[in-house]
Amino acid sequence: GLGLADAGVEVVAGRITNDDRLRTTNPDIFVAGDAAGRLQFTHVAEHHAGIVLRNALFHLPARVESRVVPWCTFTEPEIARVGLSEAEAKADGLSFESYRFDFAELDRARAEGETDGFARILTDRKGRLLGATLVVDGGVTGNFLGDPLLLNEPPGALLLETTDDTGIRLNGDTVTGGVQIIGLD
Repeated sequence: GLGLADAGVEVVAGRITNDDRLRTTNPDIFVAGDAAGRLQFTHVAEHHAGIVLRNALFHLPARVESRVVPWCTFTEPEIARVGLSEAEAKADGLSFESYRFDFAELDRARAEGETDGFARILTDRKGRLLGATLVVDGGVTGNFLGDPLLLNEPPGALLLETTDDTGIRLNGDTVTGGVQIIGLD
């Protein structure tokens, strides 16, 4: 093996024990990517690499931020998500609001005959984003999932009334615009 125990690195159930700065139980050893035992996506491993560099080399305290990690399941229809799902919010005992917008309500979707799909957004009682999910046919969800993130100021605090608070106005005839319409209703 790698001799992790000899180096003072604890492994439990095949996973290297680490904190939110990606330090192992040996504070001089960090872990990143799949070995960290968190979300196993390439973009998460890249995020981890930046966290480890800031902590280990530059001694700038940086922590893993997993509330706003986007992911996409490439099925038909595609499912993309960022933040919490409704089930996770319930399991965490959070008080939240759930908003759903069916793409059949979009003029553009009707004109193109692509009305299958929806957007769901979860917010706390103050309107801050807890999670967003898109389900769309045609392989486009991953292209639009970043848009709710762009509106986060700070991350995890989406202001749904985007035209008033951020000056950002999305095209209402697109999937992305459908996400914004949820916030304007």
